[in-house]
Amino acid sequence: MIAPGRQLLGKVRYLSVLLLAGCSAQALPGPLEPAVLEEVTGAVRTELTQVVSEALGGVPVTLGEEVLTDTSILVVEQNVPRDLQQRPLAGRSLAVPVRFQLLVGDQGCWLKRLPEGPFWPLTRARCVREARSTEAGSDS
Repeated sequence: MIAPGRQLLGKVRYLSVLLLAGCSAQALPGPLEPAVLEEVTGAVRTELTQVVSEALGGVPVTLGEEVLTDTSILVVEQNVPRDLQQRPLAGRSLAVPVRFQLLVGDQGCWLKRLPEGPFWPLTRARCVREARSTEAGSDS
């Protein structure tokens, strides 16, 4: 049996997490469509790197020069330590890559963690609708 004090403490923690999540969440501006970056400047790359790092719990990330310019999907794989012959030190990595999708709406660009994760606004980026639509959560 759980002590009443612990039970109450657990409920308070749960409600605190819900309250914080609700306060930090931003309302999404209407319908969003898959998008690509119009131009990747240093400021855009810095903001995108910070958002992706935050989404992954603060781990450092390295993004390519042309990130999100050809497709709305961004796949982030874990950096696996390798030996001198470039073989993974721990053998085959079973870590699942994390996927994000760049979206555009009436109020700018958003980055969504797939398949049903949170959204982050990108304030420095300028996005255009992706020429060929890539659906969020699809395997393409």
